[in-house]
Amino acid sequence: VEEEEEDDNPIVLGGDISVPAFACLVGIFEDPANKEEHTMISVPLTRLPATLGRDHKTSDKNFFGLGKAKALSRAHCIIYYRDVIGGRLGQYSDNTSDELVYHPPDSNHKAAKVIRPKDSGSDDDDDDDDDLPTTGFYVIEC
Repeated sequence: VEEEEEDDNPIVLGGDISVPAFACLVGIFEDPANKEEHTMISVPLTRLPATLGRDHKTSDKNFFGLGKAKALSRAHCIIYYRDVIGGRLGQYSDNTSDELVYHPPDSNHKAAKVIRPKDSGSDDDDDDDDDLPTTGFYVIEC
């Protein structure tokens, strides 16, 4: 039986950020073209909704670049805050200030379905819906 070697240089993620933010995305990006090269990513998400993707020229204040690797699309995913009926809270491009604005649910959007917490008195044994928030939550949509 072979023993695993201890890593003398463990990868440590996290830390402080210098700006107020809703969240801080921290991780390691491995370029598929060069698996030997790893890049530490630390992106304070200072605006919502936050669009994450490949770096490109844009005036969108809600875009956060994750590098130039072609493995990422220019709009790889979006992080937003929504309520249980599908409304969203964010700083939208039609809003010239940093003020958070509530957008009511859009019935045409694929994520607009109503999400309700599981009834605690239900006989359903499926635990997938347990502990859903009743006020609002962050969504990552890719």
